[in-house]
Amino acid sequence: QIRGQAPIIILDDIVSELDSHVRRNLLKTIDSLKPQTFFSSTDIEAFGQDVKNVYHIKDGSVVKRE
Repeated sequence: QIRGQAPIIILDDIVSELDSHVRRNLLKTIDSLKPQTFFSSTDIEAFGQDVKNVYHIKDGSVVKRE
């Protein structure tokens, strides 16, 4: 708040370890904070339709999914 910027949250493959109810609550809580959030995951489907930007690692490069 002091700097006028959203906090940054980085979570490494956390959603694959959660059941669907807990996952929804986590994502809802994070969304309410209005942070800049970065998730790593092996299962994009776990996030539902609310994902805005998705990047993949391909041949050692970061590539934005269209």
